[in-house]
Amino acid sequence: MSPTGTLFGFYHSKMIAKIDAWSELNGGYAFDSSTGFALPDGSVRSTDAAWISHKKWGTLTDEQKEKFAPICPELVVEIASASDSIHELKNKMIEWVVNGIELGWLIDVKNERVYVYTNNGVIETITSFDEQLDGREVLQGFVFDLGIFREK
Repeated sequence: MSPTGTLFGFYHSKMIAKIDAWSELNGGYAFDSSTGFALPDGSVRSTDAAWISHKKWGTLTDEQKEKFAPICPELVVEIASASDSIHELKNKMIEWVVNGIELGWLIDVKNERVYVYTNNGVIETITSFDEQLDGREVLQGFVFDLGIFREK
């Protein structure tokens, strides 16, 4: 996979930094887009940002942690760049749901939309970057200001 554009690298770093800061206070592990996960369906996938709880991470052996860990994150984040297909990313998010995520965010910067995926199959749409993302039960107390995606 080729590197992301500079602006989207900035967006990714903001999201990772916020998830990592939350993890430092509340527990768990934040992962960036260079991380691959071996999912229950046999595929290996990566995402722009992910989070796994201490409890779930603790079920892995040291050897598993060093490779593509056979684990599905509780949270995954995809930030659609200008060259990404929203349709393909929506399909990818459904794959994450099928493999066991609890919460997923697909952020469509171009159209100021966020598609929120939950493990019960419900997909909600946030239609303005004036709103905030909420970590719900997965990252309790986590809030992300979507206005950052207006910075250019």
